[in-house]
Amino acid sequence: KPIAGAEVRVIENSGKSKGGAKVAEIRAVQDSDTAGRFATGELTAGNYTVVVTHPEYKSSVQKDVSVTTAAAATVNVNLTAKSKY
Repeated sequence: KPIAGAEVRVIENSGKSKGGAKVAEIRAVQDSDTAGRFATGELTAGNYTVVVTHPEYKSSVQKDVSVTTAAAATVNVNLTAKSKY
């Protein structure tokens, strides 16, 4: 079922490093709509990590999501409900 209010973070996998540590740049943060969808707007071509969190569900991480120039990328995420116990 669609989950509204999930926070979606899109992180650029640039491989840039700062002081020996890799730097992840957050490119978009948005909540999903009532149909469970989100859109980031335009991103530069490259690979991204998509992190989806919601208080009632376990987080989901989708790595190496490829975005190409002038094309939409679709990421389907299944969230698992957290145990109530």
